[in-house]
Formats: sequence, C-alpha cells, structure tokens
Amino acid sequence: KRSTENYADHFLSLDALYDLSRKFNVELQASYRKGHESRATSGIVFTDINEWAENRVFAGFASGRKTAKALLEFDVALSDLEYTNNNQSFRDRETTAMSARVFFNLGSKTSIFAELKRNTYNYVNPAVQNLDSVEQFYHLGVRWEATNKTTGTFKVGSFDKDFDSAVETDGDDTSYEATILWKPKTYSHFTLGFSNAPKETITTDSFYIRSVVSLNWDHSFNSRLSLNMNLKEGEDDFTGTRKDDLSNAGIGIKYKFRRWLEVGLNYTTDKRDSTVNTADYTNNSLMLTAKWLKF
Repeated sequence: KRSTENYADHFLSLDALYDLSRKFNVELQASYRKGHESRATSGIVFTDINEWAENRVFAGFASGRKTAKALLEFDVALSDLEYTNNNQSFRDRETTAMSARVFFNLGSKTSIFAELKRNTYNYVNPAVQNLDSVEQFYHLGVRWEATNKTTGTFKVGSFDKDFDSAVETDGDDTSYEATILWKPKTYSHFTLGFSNAPKETITTDSFYIRSVVSLNWDHSFNSRLSLNMNLKEGEDDFTGTRKDDLSNAGIGIKYKFRRWLEVGLNYTTDKRDSTVNTADYTNNSLMLTAKWLKF
C-alpha cells in the first residue's frame, strides 16, 4: 500500500543583524521554504498532504536596549505563498505583515508592552472566493524572567478582520498568545503555549478562529541522543457553521550520527472531531526523519 504521508521540506535563509549604535539595531532576512500541511490541517481531508512554497523577506528595527526603561520594536514581512498540489491555486496569496511594540521595564526581569499588528492578504486568484482582507490586532502583554529556570511572554487583546468583498463576513474576537518555558535542568525543558487567533480558510466560510493549548517536553540524554514528547488540544470555530475539536500527541527520538547529520524516529496521532461528519479525521503516523544540520 502506497504511503501518502511522505514529504520533503526545505528551508533556506540569508540573515543579517546590524548593531548600528548602542541603541539601534536592524535585522534582515530573506528566506525560501518548501513545506506541507497534514491532510486535515485545513479542515478538508485530502488524499495527499497539501504542499506549498513560500518566499519571504523580513526587516526588523529596534530602538533602545532590553535593560533600558523603554524599548521600541517595529518589523515588516512580505511573503508570497503558493500551493503546489491538490488543485489549490485559489489559496495562493501575498501577505504584508506589520507590527509595532513598545516595552516598558518594571525591573531587571519584567517588562510590560503594547502591540499593534496589521496583516493584509491579497489572493492571486480570487475568482472562486474573494478573501482579500485586512486584520488588525491590539494587545497588551507582559514578558518576564521569574527565575533562571522560568521565562515567559503573555499578551491579550482583540482583533478585527475586514474583507474587501461585501459577500464575506467581517468579524472580531478576543486574541491572546502565551509561551512559558520552564527549565528544571539544563538538559530538560518544558514549553507551555496557548493562543486564540483567526486563520485563513479553505471552506466556504470567510475565516475561522483557532484556539490551541500545547505542552512540549525536550530532554537530552547526552550530546547526541534526545527525546521529545508533545500534546496539543484545540478547537476550530468556522464562524458558526461548524466546530471542530482537535487533538494531537507525539513522541520522537533523535540521534546525531555526525555534527552535520541528525536522524529521528517519530510517532504521532492526530484527530479532528467535527460537527460536520465528513470532516472527521484520524491519523497515526510513524516517521523516519533526517536533518542536515550544517554544511
């Protein structure tokens, strides 16, 4: 029986970081990524996984230092996303993402910040469904280093999404995102994350909102052998037409044969339980991976 879960992802980037002065630096990146989506990620079950290619350029600017009373960050990213199989050219799009953050230090290990984000989506072929839109996010957050073992970032606020087409349904909701890292040992790390944000759709809905909670454990037995375990639970809310409960669990082990070659064995299980029966999906995968670490 032919496996439909095989894929080969590629990532190539050119990065530059300039410290123009003691208080001002610039980060630049140009990248190409060839990636994939699991067969049920988008809410529609395809025979094969969805594959895509993305060109992206990024520029980030920071004024001030983390140790100063205030820090200003601004960044902009331009991306061109193209789906390369399953007849999904209607999903091809160009995205402009801009964000600005102002940090205020409350002490040596804690800062609060305000963030504004704006994403503009322009679909290359909107003939099927014109989903050109603008998203705006408004967040207040906190970044802390409670101890040398625990660090985290949490932000909460709201978003609104406005479509160019009057046929599509505009929307707004709560937006939040958090990442908490706990290092009980130098060789063992736990990462807790949760988020609520809008997503671009493949269904007849205008968009959907994904809520996710995840827990990840990375443990190194030695310099060559490491273990990863992860759990994820979530929900996709398709603007009232359907709701999907998501669950994912995985365990994997990696071994560095050489400084430049890492191989792994991973087992994952995915489940989507939808109010639309045809969207239900269960998958168990056993994967052998190889990663080229450096030239």
